[in-house]
Amino acid sequence: MLRAVQVVVDEKLARPVLVGRPAVLEKRIERFGLRLTVGEHFDVVNPSGTPATGDYWTSTTASRSGAGLGPVREDQMRRRHTLIGAMMMHKGEAAAWICGRSARTSAPALRRAR
Repeated sequence: MLRAVQVVVDEKLARPVLVGRPAVLEKRIERFGLRLTVGEHFDVVNPSGTPATGDYWTSTTASRSGAGLGPVREDQMRRRHTLIGAMMMHKGEAAAWICGRSARTSAPALRRAR
């Protein structure tokens, strides 16, 4: 995923917003030898320290209950970055969403806003 962010920055396609802990992102950027700097090339939403996470949780719970689904616990919102990304798209705070590999995602996925 970070290599994709490097391409987006290099090609000046967008200003990415990454969901994750800044220290972990910086460590991975260094490990992969990328030319990215937090705040200069992209912004970060830290799921552990962002007040917006509570708002995303409230909105997710309301959306799910309206669809007849059960609630999402607030701690799930902080741990599952895809939920935060989905809510950022839903609220118009992000124009696109790139998901990397995880235990639940076998291949990268790209979703575009309509």
